[in-house]
Amino acid sequence: GMQCNDGDKLQQNHYTLNNSMACPKSVSHEEHFTGNCYIGIDVGTQGTKATIYHPSSGTTLGTASSSYNFDTDGVEGRAEQHPVVWVDAVKEVLIKLASSHSLDMVEPPLYGNKLIVKGIGVSGQQHGMVVLDDDKQPIRKAKLWCDVEAAEEARELSELVSKVTGRPRVVPAGYTAPKVLWLKKQEHDSFEKMKHCVLPHDYITFLMGGEEELVTDAGDASGTGIFDTEKRAFDRRLADCIDGGERYFNSLPRVAVEANEVVGLLSQEWKKDVGIDVNNTTEIIISAGSGDNMW
Repeated sequence: GMQCNDGDKLQQNHYTLNNSMACPKSVSHEEHFTGNCYIGIDVGTQGTKATIYHPSSGTTLGTASSSYNFDTDGVEGRAEQHPVVWVDAVKEVLIKLASSHSLDMVEPPLYGNKLIVKGIGVSGQQHGMVVLDDDKQPIRKAKLWCDVEAAEEARELSELVSKVTGRPRVVPAGYTAPKVLWLKKQEHDSFEKMKHCVLPHDYITFLMGGEEELVTDAGDASGTGIFDTEKRAFDRRLADCIDGGERYFNSLPRVAVEANEVVGLLSQEWKKDVGIDVNNTTEIIISAGSGDNMW
């Protein structure tokens, strides 16, 4: 059977590093770093990792991680996680970084001799189906990239999209779209409640920013099975193969132009929860981020 392996590297976009991080320096315990820093977060299948990066010195200052499992419920081919598992893990790694690097900013920095977080970028395991209701709350557990319960739906969808596009096309069972067709067939009530269908990293970015809009990026969106990589947009013809335009296409998020597009600011609620800039003295930008295999 197919197993989930999280050998994913920390996704790093323009807001989590620059070119100087190709070979990051190691940190000496005697060095003291001040000024702007950036945090990269990778929400993986078996754990979440975070790195704090100091661009002016080209140094990775520290990392933190949190492990978790996925659920099979004894069903062959199933691999699911509730999004709350990711949220708790992201908060845990941020709390670890904040406490070890004094990122709370309770008092204003004196002569700039404190680290100031300026931006956060999130990457995530690709292909996962995160379905949300009208209130943007999860309707059910997310089906992961290594969930292949939708094998039959994948075969059916592959035939449909091949007819629509006029050329042979295979949509793997691990991709998002077959899982949506599975949901429509196997859990129709959940499908009817679906107002938004996003990818794991989209959901985390949305929560952190406290924004109204759900956003993805072209890289992660390309793993749904219904994305036009040339037009960098979801292909309505392919989405409509699932439900004839009833619900799926309208549930998809906006696609950011690039992974480094600013899509929000870290909310005051999150700042307090994780201990970063608890007095809300600075804007911490959040980038659109991407999937964990995008480079």
